[in-house]
Amino acid sequence: MRASQPVSAVAVLLACSLANCGPGRAQAFRSEWHRSRDHGWAGPAFWTNRLQDWRVQGGRLEAIAPLPLRTAHLLTRRLEDGAGDLELTATVGPLGVSPADTGRSSAGFLVGAGRGLDYRAAALIHHARGPSAGLYAGLDTDGRAFLRDLEQRDLVIVQTAAGRGPLDSATLRLTARARGATYEITLEAALWNASRDTIRVTTGGIPGERLVGGVALVSDSPEPDGTTFWFSHFTATGSKLARYDDRTVGPVIGTQHTLSRGRLKLTAQFMPLGPDDSRTARLQIADGRGWVEVATAEVVIPGYTATFGVADWDATRDAPFRVAYDLARTDGTVQRHYMHGTVRRDPIDQDSIVVAAFTGNHNVQSGVDRRWFPWGAGVWFPHADLVERVLAHDPDFLFFSGDQVYEGASPTRADLEHPFEDYLYKWYLWYWAFGRLTAEIPAVTIPDDHDVYHGNLWGAGGRATPPGLGGAAAQDAGGYKRSAEFVNMVQRTHASHLPDPHDPTPVEQGIGVYYTDVRYGGVSFAVLEDRKFKSAPAALLPAADIWNGWPRNREFDAKTQADVPGATLLGERQLAFLDAWAADWSGGVWMKVALSQTLFANVATLPDSATTGSVIPSLPVPEP
Repeated sequence: MRASQPVSAVAVLLACSLANCGPGRAQAFRSEWHRSRDHGWAGPAFWTNRLQDWRVQGGRLEAIAPLPLRTAHLLTRRLEDGAGDLELTATVGPLGVSPADTGRSSAGFLVGAGRGLDYRAAALIHHARGPSAGLYAGLDTDGRAFLRDLEQRDLVIVQTAAGRGPLDSATLRLTARARGATYEITLEAALWNASRDTIRVTTGGIPGERLVGGVALVSDSPEPDGTTFWFSHFTATGSKLARYDDRTVGPVIGTQHTLSRGRLKLTAQFMPLGPDDSRTARLQIADGRGWVEVATAEVVIPGYTATFGVADWDATRDAPFRVAYDLARTDGTVQRHYMHGTVRRDPIDQDSIVVAAFTGNHNVQSGVDRRWFPWGAGVWFPHADLVERVLAHDPDFLFFSGDQVYEGASPTRADLEHPFEDYLYKWYLWYWAFGRLTAEIPAVTIPDDHDVYHGNLWGAGGRATPPGLGGAAAQDAGGYKRSAEFVNMVQRTHASHLPDPHDPTPVEQGIGVYYTDVRYGGVSFAVLEDRKFKSAPAALLPAADIWNGWPRNREFDAKTQADVPGATLLGERQLAFLDAWAADWSGGVWMKVALSQTLFANVATLPDSATTGSVIPSLPVPEP
């Protein structure tokens, strides 16, 4: 849960209590970028696609990626069913018209996006034409106003006959008025060119169902090196809009925590703060009389995490907490934001401990074209059905065993030109889906191969993969393909809330470690990093003809030829840790559980004809 309030030097003005927030009469929404400091996210009321494609700079929201249909979805308002009216306004302009622009780049409004979808799934719509994609009203760089139907492959419903370009900047105003069971939509564009022209398109007969769903700003560059756009003074009002004040994202998007041996560790995940934003976060707990500050933490970049440690924690009671953060603005005011949760008491007196275990979080359904966001039946995100079923079991402990992020499918292709932002875009979606659980239930979350942008990973003690290699060849050689800074960021966002490592000495390249144990509810959980220390098989088993970890030589017998000198599974440091952990039954421990990224043994088999795992997705699935 979250709330945000404006504050001054002398008083705190409280906004709505989240317990009472929900759909209600929509007051006019007005963007506040003109008062915002520069940073890499659009503000609490917006979700942008993708994170790396937008920024707030100089008092404006800027789309900085020349790509098709970049969207900034307004989260706190939604078009609901039933008759009503709508008005959207914004000032837009090109960031600099590209010489390659042919007049097809455009900017404007997306309405009716993702009807029938959870608002979080609807907010991911971008680069998309198809069911529930919405209506796009905008102005292109030739100065033509238009209304297009993205559900009909960009069908032009109406467009001005002649352009008034080249486009400088313009104030756009979209209105929708009910006309019986249908709507009339008008888009006006006041052009800030030499002649100060105003152009207008109007069309009627729009079915009422098309004005149900989300609202977004759009920067569309359908051709390589097209024009991108800035936006300012965006407003949304009308009786068609419902107001949802609790549907905000950031500055803190979620938290994770562990409680072990009377010590709390809690990590707050921030959105991308700017260079002038505060780096200090505060942890407060409710003591029955009010909120008491128990710790402060600095936001670490890259990754934007703040990790709190509190010793001598009272583990005998549930403790509501909140992470407090002050977001200063250019006009001298400050918005105070809170992210709420609960640290539950240690259930050491229970006869059983319920653990909910997760692995392999896909945000799209397999078999779809992942170059675009697939909506409708192809969406698994935000996994609301899964979350509700887990909550029904009321687990005591959560374990996410890896692949919380898939570099090519959560939900977009990997962007290796901007890997830090690309990872965070996908990681934030994981928090958006599962943060409701991690705010209330202690969790162990560890990264696996895809989290660090590998198809497979043999960490080989933390070394870098050999230069000049890519893909499976790099992986088979062992080590990490991405930089140590990237790997450390991923580990920090995943696992910095775990108890301190058993031995914190970094491995090669300065890559940190997190293997440790968590004692909770009388269960001692060993957290292992089997990927990091594991030897790569290709060099050790040349006769096997390894490709992507699989032996292609049919004469190779793993039972007799795979156990060779120099091969490492867990590494000597982790083996020493496991020896100590297995022998320690102090502190009321009655059960031990080892948590690892991969299975040490399983009964999966491949057909005799197969020499790699690529056949697995096509194998038949037996009936239960």
